[in-house]
Amino acid sequence: MVRYLSAIWLTLASLGLGASCHLVGGTDGLFIEELGGSSTGTGGGGTGGSSTSSSSSSSTTGTGGGGGSGDCSSIDPPPPNTDCAYYACIQDSWQLLTQPTTTVCDENGGAYCDGAGNCVQCTMDEHCLGDSPCQDFQCVAASCEDGLPNGGETGTDCGGPCGGCPNGEGCNSDSDCLSWFCDGESCAGCASHSDCPNSDDWYCALNGDNACHLKKGLFAGCNNDYECQSGNCGWLSHLCY
Repeated sequence: MVRYLSAIWLTLASLGLGASCHLVGGTDGLFIEELGGSSTGTGGGGTGGSSTSSSSSSSTTGTGGGGGSGDCSSIDPPPPNTDCAYYACIQDSWQLLTQPTTTVCDENGGAYCDGAGNCVQCTMDEHCLGDSPCQDFQCVAASCEDGLPNGGETGTDCGGPCGGCPNGEGCNSDSDCLSWFCDGESCAGCASHSDCPNSDDWYCALNGDNACHLKKGLFAGCNNDYECQSGNCGWLSHLCY
């Protein structure tokens, strides 16, 4: 009987069940005793302890990324901003941005941003006083050679305080025109003596440049009687007499 029970215990042990029981025997009896819950092993069926791992494996700081403003904390700061230019962190690098030409500034004696980051005196004629034009971002005095119809001129660099204008340019009076004939508000060639300032002192060169000229005095060269103050041009001498 003892040998029979020992064989059963050995069979259980071979199946891995012997770890939870032990054999108690004597000369008069033998029995198998199952151990209680006094084991604290950490085998496959144990509790395995408690996990303390965080659900977020890493933490990323900054606002970078394809659509973000970037993270420039790891690179040197840019130069200071100005009225017309400033730095912004874009795609993890400092980039220089400029203000539009309508932006007002007060650096380096300027008043308006030029769109390239500089504070300049002007960017258009309206930024200058009076008839002074804006050239190369500076207000300059109006002149008869600045390529602009300003400073009292009736055309571009002509009329008013400048020389007479060619045909087609603007005019306010006959004196604004090289032809001395202001047809409405535009210089034009004369077609008759009456187009000139007055026919007593002026004539229209009908067979010449179609411009008005002052009549000529004695012994001045002529081709027609109307060119002479006397009204007489020698047909052989071609002189006023």
